[in-house]
Amino acid sequence: MHNLPDTPTIKGSFAAICSAVSYGLLPVFSKLLVTANMDSSSLIVGQGIIGSIPLLLLLIIQKTPLTLSGAQRKSVLLIGLADGATTYLLYESYKRIDVGFATTIHFIYPVLVMLLMTLLFKETITIRRMIALFFAMVGIFSVTENMTGNLTGTLLAAGSACTYAIYNAINQKSAAGKIPPLLVSFYDLIIVSILFSCMCAIEGGLSLPHTSAEWGFFFTDCAIKVSGVSLAIYAMQTIGSTKTSILSTAELLTAIAAGVIVFHESLSIRQLFGCGTILTSVIILILEHDASRDAS
Repeated sequence: MHNLPDTPTIKGSFAAICSAVSYGLLPVFSKLLVTANMDSSSLIVGQGIIGSIPLLLLLIIQKTPLTLSGAQRKSVLLIGLADGATTYLLYESYKRIDVGFATTIHFIYPVLVMLLMTLLFKETITIRRMIALFFAMVGIFSVTENMTGNLTGTLLAAGSACTYAIYNAINQKSAAGKIPPLLVSFYDLIIVSILFSCMCAIEGGLSLPHTSAEWGFFFTDCAIKVSGVSLAIYAMQTIGSTKTSILSTAELLTAIAAGVIVFHESLSIRQLFGCGTILTSVIILILEHDASRDAS
């Protein structure tokens, strides 16, 4: 008789799905802003500064030490660079191609994560995980029907997949894995803010929202970014990067649904089938046991 998943596994899986939903909603507000008056660098700076404030307050309330070891500082720096690159590449792709298409291309990253974990860290690939990945990939290819865009936008979205795969691997395999998720998120946002503040200075300064509606989109965007980052890091540290990356395909479902509702993007029967197969992969991953537990 198989044991049910333990509490950490359930919590980690739930965090991964909630993070995916947050990230799925993020493109809507981000695209509204970057296609209006804000450039990508300014939006990222705003997310970092505003998002780091509540995280700092939470860390102080929880009395979490803010100091890091030398190895942890290097790991957090790499995480910030990978996260910043991922966000920038995605936002730039939103200017050129549809949200649904950009998110679909971005979802090459679960394959890249599995390759990184297998080739570099010799991680075991279970049968259930391979089945879940198969369903996820079938779904992703299915939803690409009738999604078109220019080559630059497609390459930018593909680049974001590469940097996000690196981001996933660092979170699990580096010294950052021993750091509380909120603390990693805090330093991640600080590093990203500094990096893109320099970019804004080179580009000619920050651009800000102009209307009350844009300010509303901006603050909502920042809140979604913070919750998505924190939940994703918690999930990676709890259930691992590979499983988190496949569960995070729920982001694609959310982004496609948001694109249909907000931007009136079309959704065919084939795309609905793709959404169903992705949901199947999520369910399989939630029920999947660690190899050691199955062996026992």
